[in-house]
Amino acid sequence: MLVPHRNRHRATPRAQRGMALIIVLWMLAALSLFVASLGGLVRDQARQASVQRNLMQGQAVGEAAMYLALQQLQQENRRPAAESIAVAFAGYTVQVRFQPWSGLVNINQAPQATWKALLQGAAGLGAQQAGALAQAIVDARERTRKEQEGAFRQPWATLQDLLQVPGLGYGIYIRLQPYLVASARNARTVGQNTAPPELLRWLQAQAPEQLHAGGDSDGLYTLEAWVPLPDGMVRVQRHLSWQRQTSTGLPWALLASSAVWRPAVPTHPAEHHLSP
Repeated sequence: MLVPHRNRHRATPRAQRGMALIIVLWMLAALSLFVASLGGLVRDQARQASVQRNLMQGQAVGEAAMYLALQQLQQENRRPAAESIAVAFAGYTVQVRFQPWSGLVNINQAPQATWKALLQGAAGLGAQQAGALAQAIVDARERTRKEQEGAFRQPWATLQDLLQVPGLGYGIYIRLQPYLVASARNARTVGQNTAPPELLRWLQAQAPEQLHAGGDSDGLYTLEAWVPLPDGMVRVQRHLSWQRQTSTGLPWALLASSAVWRPAVPTHPAEHHLSP
């Protein structure tokens, strides 16, 4: 008579040890992945904290250098030109650049020819692509102008409004930004005596009719201060109105401020911004 073997499917001690080993190895693998991801998160947070510290430090030094450069101009009893002034402050040597708005491209007035030359020169686009995007910018601006019910002088309030244009991504925008201003003034052309050298070269080659010989007439400037740090640079930017008299008793009024961190080794994204 055969007796049924009731433990036929019970695992042997050796098999049980093997299964336990597999479970332990799986848990160790899962734990190592968790630790690796946690370590990456900590590194990212530390990197972001470092960027923010650099931005705040650079912005403080840059704005202090701007004030010192403005005081130098006041002592010399003159208004700024298209020029750079080297300022020593807190152990840094900072270049403060005064850029009259008359030498920049006004996004609210610039014609298609100016945009095409700028897109080819600053953004490195081919002629056909630059021409199509330039026309898209003009079309989007005029469409916005009509939607504003008669606000014909300044359809775009900030440079970031350009990002609404189809095909104009952040990579192109960041290359155009140093040569642009969002102004309510009616000038369609760029002052050849106050334009940055590279912008002047691009327009002379592609759209010389978009240059005029006049100098700075409206007293509006963009100030840039470049602050060198051990692992990169901070570009601090302010807008300035130079007037004969202001409420502070000074001949200038400082407007919005922003700071951009540029690491020594490019990362993604390439730039980080800080503004109050």
